[in-house]
Amino acid sequence: MSKKMTMDAGLAFLISQLSYVESKVFEKQYEDINYPKVIPVSNEAGEFADSITYFYMDGAAMAKFVGSNALDVPIADISTNKVTIPVEYGAIGYEYTLREMEQAQQLNRNLSTLKATIARRGYETLVQKTSMRGDASRGLPGFLDNANVPLTTVVAGANSTTTWASKTPAEILKDVNTIFSTVFESTKMVERADTLALPPKQWSYIMG
Repeated sequence: MSKKMTMDAGLAFLISQLSYVESKVFEKQYEDINYPKVIPVSNEAGEFADSITYFYMDGAAMAKFVGSNALDVPIADISTNKVTIPVEYGAIGYEYTLREMEQAQQLNRNLSTLKATIARRGYETLVQKTSMRGDASRGLPGFLDNANVPLTTVVAGANSTTTWASKTPAEILKDVNTIFSTVFESTKMVERADTLALPPKQWSYIMG
C-alpha cells in the first residue's frame, strides 16, 4: 500500500493515501477555568504594584441609662486596621523553530496563535490553582482553605453517613439549608449567602 507523509508541528505521521484528511484541526478540551465565576477579579492596582493594602474600620459603642447631671457618659470609639497582601509575579513563554514554522505554513495553521493560546492556558491554570488553594510559601491565602472562612460539620443521616449518595433528598436539603443558615447566623444576620458551589460529583448527583 502506498503511503504519503503529512507533517504536523514537529511530528511526522504516516497516513494512508485512501484516508480522507479533515481540514479542521481539533483541539483537546481541558477542564473549565472557573475562578472568575467564584472570585471577583480586579485590575485596579495596576501591573507595577508589589503589594495590595486595604484598611478597615471597626467601632465599639453601647449607650446606658444615666442621670440628668451624669458625667460618666459612654464614649464611642473606633479602631482602624490594615491588611497587606503581596503581589507575586509569574511567567510563561513559548518558542518555535524555523522547521515548525515551515510545517505550520504547509498545514495552513497559525503557529503563533496556537502556542500563545496554550501559554495563556498555562497562566490561567496557575491563577486557578493559587486562587482556590493559595500558596502558603508566598503568603497567599486561597478561597477553599482560607482561615477566615469557618467550617461546618455535616451531620450524618439515617444511614450513619455524611455522603450524599447515601442520604435521602430531605437530608441533603437539610445540609444545604444548614450551610446558608450558618452564614446568616454566624455573621449576626449581616451576610446572606446567595451562591452554592459544589464539587462536580455532588452537583451531578443532586441534579439527577
